[in-house]
Amino acid sequence: MLSKAVGGFLQQCISALGPARRPEESARRRGNLTLLILLTRVYMRLNNVQGCSQVLRNFKQNYSGEVLQRVPAAYRVAAYYYLGRTELNSDNIAGGIQMLQAAFKECKADSENVKHILRALVPLKMLHGELPTALLLQRHALQEYEPFREAIATGDVGLFERSMQANQYRLIANGTYLLLEKLRFSVYRRLVKRCVGIAKQHPGRDWQEHHLHLEVVLRVLQQQGVPTDMDELECMLSNCIVRRYVKGYISNKLKVLVLAKDEPFPAPCEEWWREPHFVGSA
Repeated sequence: MLSKAVGGFLQQCISALGPARRPEESARRRGNLTLLILLTRVYMRLNNVQGCSQVLRNFKQNYSGEVLQRVPAAYRVAAYYYLGRTELNSDNIAGGIQMLQAAFKECKADSENVKHILRALVPLKMLHGELPTALLLQRHALQEYEPFREAIATGDVGLFERSMQANQYRLIANGTYLLLEKLRFSVYRRLVKRCVGIAKQHPGRDWQEHHLHLEVVLRVLQQQGVPTDMDELECMLSNCIVRRYVKGYISNKLKVLVLAKDEPFPAPCEEWWREPHFVGSA
């Protein structure tokens, strides 16, 4: 109730202050931007996605281009950070990366805010196919991301699942749990890619001209300690195909994954982080 009351009060303040329309109105511009940042923080605490989106539209309308450069760097860093988080709430991964990178660029290297920015930016980069270095994670005390980095690099689904479970409460508190959940498909993509390399060493048994026997993948998953069966594996790989992590199709009868001859493992694209839309769905 208190957060809602604060949000309503901030909205009234923003309306009363009004946007700064002339270059010389620097004090009003800083005041308006401060109120927008505070309002975004309140909306995030309330999980009010619609309210955050309204603030984002206000920001883009009044603080684009040269206008934002007229305020101090500290204001720009805060604005970029919170608006980047807002873009994530709207599943606009590309917009979130752009805003958070801008915040990282503007922030002083020795500032504590760098860690907060990277806490949101690192998962986005991993989702985009760019893994952080172990040195970067260590330097900014973000070791909770190290097992996820290793899981994606090696295709270790078991490590990924154990890390999600062990860090669940911390990730939820940081607001990155759902974002890291999306990385599961990246781990499976790497796993399939490694299984293809293993299967090619046994042509005729596990690999036949772009045909990967699913039993190979299932055996590796069992070795990684992942409790799964053939039906669950087919479901997961089907999701990978729909989201364009892997290009091909599954032969349910033969229990094989038929990979495309041209780029079976496509480069990162928007389908990686968007929920698929099925025909007939709402």
